[in-house]
Amino acid sequence: MPSDLRMFTRVTYISQGETVSGRNTGVTIAEAAGVATATSAQAHNYQPNQRVYFSGATGGNADTYNDARGFVVLTVPSATTFTFAVPSGTGAGAGTIIADMPIDCVGAQLAAVATPAALTSIALTFQGDIDGSGTFVPIKPHTGTAVSWTVTTSSLYVPATDGQHFGGIMRLKVVGGTAEGGARKLVLSFILTNPY
Repeated sequence: MPSDLRMFTRVTYISQGETVSGRNTGVTIAEAAGVATATSAQAHNYQPNQRVYFSGATGGNADTYNDARGFVVLTVPSATTFTFAVPSGTGAGAGTIIADMPIDCVGAQLAAVATPAALTSIALTFQGDIDGSGTFVPIKPHTGTAVSWTVTTSSLYVPATDGQHFGGIMRLKVVGGTAEGGARKLVLSFILTNPY
């Protein structure tokens, strides 16, 4: 193994009642003096300085909240609230808002996924965004069948064929096959594809 190999890890959660990592549904957004406070229906597991993306906002400020560039989490006042900056006077978010925190993996390739001791899903599939537009599609090799891993608890999984299905992806989501009964922590390892 080369001594200059660079690796990093990312932690993501599949929230209670969800199947997609980093996703929280039923989000409401209030705004005051340029600070927006998002409240989720379940624990979001987000941390300051992570990037969150919204979809489903409607009304006159929909373009602000649905911005494909996302927002940096400023603070996490509670397990179900977090704050982020918006232009002052943006107002509250309307619509059926979903908050997503996909894994940023530009210049890297998925090397491994560690599953937690409690996991309802027995299969994981993956979605990718290749251009930063916020459009996520199932990851498939040339055969046309979505990449799917059969998984169990407390295990470490590596992609087949040296991860060739995960190159060139800007943002990644892990999708479980079953809604989880609680927040489930997944740890993903990446190898930098261009460490220089």
